[in-house]
Amino acid sequence: MKWLLHHAKRVLRITSGFVLLLVGLFLMLPGVPGPGIVLVIAGLSILAIDFVWAHRLKTHLKKHADRVVAKMRGKTRKEPPADQTRSASLLPPGPQGKGEGADV
Repeated sequence: MKWLLHHAKRVLRITSGFVLLLVGLFLMLPGVPGPGIVLVIAGLSILAIDFVWAHRLKTHLKKHADRVVAKMRGKTRKEPPADQTRSASLLPPGPQGKGEGADV
């Protein structure tokens, strides 16, 4: 009886993983609104419990997503070129008594 319960859970888990994967792929089509990528990742996570190929695909997608995020963060957090930071320190001091940057 215990093995029947185990296999029933496994069949339910595999079925739900494939359903989530297929619905996610459908929602990723252009013009179909919905969280497609989230459902694909959820489906792969459920299937990764029983299938090595799903675990490998999920790991590959995660590495690829990490590279894309790191690349995007690197572009948005660029430091200014060295000659711009140097020229700011060479500016003459502000007018006496009014503080720096005050209009005269």
